[in-house]
Amino acid sequence: MLAIGLLFAMSQISSSFASGEWSIEWVDIEGGDVRYENSLTLDSFGYPHVNYSDMYNDDLKYVRWNGSEWQIETVDSEGNVGRSASIVLDSFNRPNISYLDWRHE
Repeated sequence: MLAIGLLFAMSQISSSFASGEWSIEWVDIEGGDVRYENSLTLDSFGYPHVNYSDMYNDDLKYVRWNGSEWQIETVDSEGNVGRSASIVLDSFNRPNISYLDWRHE
C-alpha cells in the first residue's frame, strides 16, 4: 500500500536524505479510501509531491511536503474525478496534474 491515507514511506525530510533513513507517516486518513490512483514526484529540493484519488469522496487530492509540514488540498471535487492521475512539476516546482473525469453530463 502506498501512502497518503495512505501510509507514506519516504526518506526522512531534511538532512536525513543523505543518511538513507526511512520513516513512515500517515498523511491523509480523513477521507477513508485514498491509497489508489496515485503519482509521486520530487521537487528541486527533494521534497515529495503526490496526487491521488480519494475514492471515498470521488475527489482528486494533492499533497506536498513544504520542508516543515504536509500541505493537503482538494484539486477537484466536481463529480467522479481523480482516476489515472499523473503529476509532473515545472521548473518553478508548480504541479501539473492530468487525471480522468468520469462525469456524465
